[in-house]
Amino acid sequence: MYPMEKNGFRIESPKKTYPLALLVLIPLVLTINILPLMVSFSIDQDRSNYAPGHFQTLAARLVGDWIKTAFLVASQISFVGLCNSSMITAECTLPEVIGGVVDEWCVRAPPHLTQHPFTVWILDSHETGVRRLYILLVTAVLPPFVLTFSYGFVNLALTNRVL
Repeated sequence: MYPMEKNGFRIESPKKTYPLALLVLIPLVLTINILPLMVSFSIDQDRSNYAPGHFQTLAARLVGDWIKTAFLVASQISFVGLCNSSMITAECTLPEVIGGVVDEWCVRAPPHLTQHPFTVWILDSHETGVRRLYILLVTAVLPPFVLTFSYGFVNLALTNRVL
């Protein structure tokens, strides 16, 4: 686990803060997840109708077609947040996970590779204290995977004629 103190975050009284956070978040998350399900079951009792995209159809039946577009926009905003949090997490944990491998390569690689200006630049720490190699991996490798999953939801919306 990556200690949060390295980023300047500190929880003043964790023995008090964590239980309080759990007491607030667990009922909130349960309500947010169960309430739409209960509403959908009250609108459509036929369980054979439930397939991907059926919540949007039920919501459109309840409040209007504009809600389908709102679902699509909300899912895309959610994926931007997911991409951002994944990149931040990867940037913080990547040095811990593969840092030893990179250091080992620097020791064993021939000097003409480790002393090359590009190698020196990419293995140097950025202003954030993180090697440029890790920043490059996080910003160039991770987003295409997240965006690929996001396009699956756009295709689902297109099949339901939201767009």
